[in-house]
Amino acid sequence: MVTVDSKWLAAHLDDPDLVVIDGRGNLSYRYGHMKNARVLGIERVISLANNGANLVVDGPTAEKIFGDLGIDDSKTVVVYGEYKDPSAARIVWTLMYHGHPNTNLLDIGFNTWQKTGLPITRAVPPINHAQFISKPNSTIRADAEIIKAKQNDTNTVIVDSRTPQEHIQARIPGSILHSWEEGLELMVLLCSKVKKNYKRILSIMESLMTRRLYAIVILVLEHHINTCN
Repeated sequence: MVTVDSKWLAAHLDDPDLVVIDGRGNLSYRYGHMKNARVLGIERVISLANNGANLVVDGPTAEKIFGDLGIDDSKTVVVYGEYKDPSAARIVWTLMYHGHPNTNLLDIGFNTWQKTGLPITRAVPPINHAQFISKPNSTIRADAEIIKAKQNDTNTVIVDSRTPQEHIQARIPGSILHSWEEGLELMVLLCSKVKKNYKRILSIMESLMTRRLYAIVILVLEHHINTCN
């Protein structure tokens, strides 16, 4: 997942090859959104299992949803939401899982965008249907069988991204708690005082990851350093 700078997005809102998705839901969208943004609520990209788990939608469903938003292989997608709401990141991941790697997350929330004085509108843009073809990328999703097979593998780290309360109630044996809220705190450190906290962030991530994944994280952090300056 890659983030894009708000200034870059503001300069490209009229780009015909760019699709901007508002992940906050219909109600918030009606009160104001970015120019040419299309709305997509988080509930549409989640398939609820019988046990309550939030699973990824299947291929035909994804093709319908994203095709109706005008997304095909030629489009760059940027998704935005609100700070402390993981919905936008889930939409990004769903697009990437279904084979659209040219998908990005805006580096700020909508409220910050508005406070900065960047343009918003209530106008709903016309949308031309496109042919979105689902090509699932199984490398970014682990099912129950993979977890069972890797549970005792010393080279595998299973991270529980839920809240501490959920982790205490029930969890996969051997999993490490690192809640999504802590992830937000890392991003705050990264983009507010990135250079000062760089070594601290690397230390946290190194304790959670394999050497190969840690090397990838370093590359991502270096990208953020360049975009936050």
